[in-house]
Amino acid sequence: MPADGTAGGILVGFRNSKFDIISWEINCFSISTIVKNTTDHVIWKLITVYGSAYDHGKQEFINELHTVLAGWAGPMIIGGDFNQTREAADKNNGNINFHRSDLFNNWINHWGLMQLKNPTRSYTWTNNQDHPTMVVLDRVFISTNIDAQYPNINIRSAARLGSDHVPLLIDFGVENRKKPYLFRFEKWWLSQEDLYHVVEKSWNSPCSLSGPLEVWQFKMKNLRRKLKG
Repeated sequence: MPADGTAGGILVGFRNSKFDIISWEINCFSISTIVKNTTDHVIWKLITVYGSAYDHGKQEFINELHTVLAGWAGPMIIGGDFNQTREAADKNNGNINFHRSDLFNNWINHWGLMQLKNPTRSYTWTNNQDHPTMVVLDRVFISTNIDAQYPNINIRSAARLGSDHVPLLIDFGVENRKKPYLFRFEKWWLSQEDLYHVVEKSWNSPCSLSGPLEVWQFKMKNLRRKLKG
C-alpha cells in the first residue's frame, strides 16, 4: 500500500518515509489509519479528511472530527481538504463565514493541534476562472507529541496537475537518521552571557498565528531550535 492518504480527491503524501499499516477505519468525512514507522517503530495515527462543501454538513464534519480525535491519545497527523477557512487571509477576497471559522478554530484549539505552514503556496485551491477565487482549504495539523518526536517535520506543495487542489507532501525531517526527540535544558547554558538575549530575541520573533495556544507552541518550538543551535 503506498505511503499516502487519499479521500474524496485530496492528496496528502509522505516524502522519504515508510510505514506499516496496523488498522484503518472509514467514516463519513475521514479515513483513520494507525501506522508504524519502519525506521524508528513509532506508532501514530494518520487521519485524512474531506470536509463537507455544503453548509448543512459543516457542523456534522466538526462533530466527526471531535469523535475521531477523542478515541486516540497518541501521536497523530490530520490533513486533507477541510473545506474550512480559519481567517480572512485564507481567501484572496477576504469573504469568509466567520461563524464557521470560529467552529473550526475552536476544534483546533480544543485538541491543541499545530498547523504545519506551507511555505511554498499562499493558497491551495482555485476555481480556475479568469478572475479566480483562491482559498486555503487543504491543511496538515499535528499533535504536540508528533512535534516532540520529529521537531523538523515540515510540508511543501507539489505541482498541481489535473486538479484544482495543490498536493501537500509531509517530510518528517529525519533524513533516515534517528534523532533524539526529547528536549533537555542544559544547565551550562545558564553560564552563557548571551543566554537571556537569545531567549528574548527568540520569544519576540514575529508570529502570524492568532490562537493563544498556537502562539505559545510557536514560541516554544522556536526557542528549542535556537537553544539547540
